[in-house]
Amino acid sequence: MSYQALRRRLDRGRANYEAQQHHLSLLSQYLHEPRSRLKSLLRRNQRFLHRVESFRNHAQSKLRLRHYLQSFQFKQREEFHELQTACPGSRILLSYHFGDFVYGNNVLAACEGPNRRQCFLTQLPSSPAFLANMHRCFGDDFQHREQILTDKSSAAALVAKLRNESCTLLTFADLPAGFGERIEVQFLGRRAWFPKGPAVLALASRTPLVPVLNYSETAANRIILFPAIEPYRLSGESIHQACTRITQRLVDILEVVVLQYAWQWRFLAHLPQYFYRTALPSHD
Repeated sequence: MSYQALRRRLDRGRANYEAQQHHLSLLSQYLHEPRSRLKSLLRRNQRFLHRVESFRNHAQSKLRLRHYLQSFQFKQREEFHELQTACPGSRILLSYHFGDFVYGNNVLAACEGPNRRQCFLTQLPSSPAFLANMHRCFGDDFQHREQILTDKSSAAALVAKLRNESCTLLTFADLPAGFGERIEVQFLGRRAWFPKGPAVLALASRTPLVPVLNYSETAANRIILFPAIEPYRLSGESIHQACTRITQRLVDILEVVVLQYAWQWRFLAHLPQYFYRTALPSHD
């Protein structure tokens, strides 16, 4: 190797090291944690994500899936049934990339009526192994859950679907930069930017938002339902102000669980992205 090539390699290594150290410093500031603990936290986060994604995308036996589903605890079933009776029209379930949110959200979907039209908004199509696991878990009920790819559907089409059909649309409130327009809110004591889309969709379609959170605790996977957010504007409130108010309520839920169970958040390593208007380089 020539001297110039060696020098370039060393320079790249140094630049990468400095970027990683800067990334750790930012995480330390935002989470108010020492860098020594952050390294352990990030390793735990990587192990957790690998475990849940590996289980999700590799074929599992029906027996193992049955045992796994028994670990999900949803103590608000009666409350959820009351919500369905009181609001028989469309609703938007707002989830977070927390815990094993995929299985948890499907457990919640199984609590809806058998004739309910269910749509899951997703970035990528599901793997064949995942689809096979879902059919083993939920049988014919899973066939009623339509996956809608974000790049195949417009906001106008989603609004029309919510207005014209009694359906449940599941989407997410915590995507980082690069997934549509964002709006400024407060998060972890700082100005931050989160997706504006869910609030806009709710206001445009006049559809209530129902936040739902999944997280793991000891051997249990818990599903928590939050009060519905009605899609209206306060007196004298602009659309932008209404979107900010609604998005802030969604982010407040995320903040509480991040402070307690940060290692279960899919986007923990991307945390600095939320405090800038434009995307930053990722350092997973």
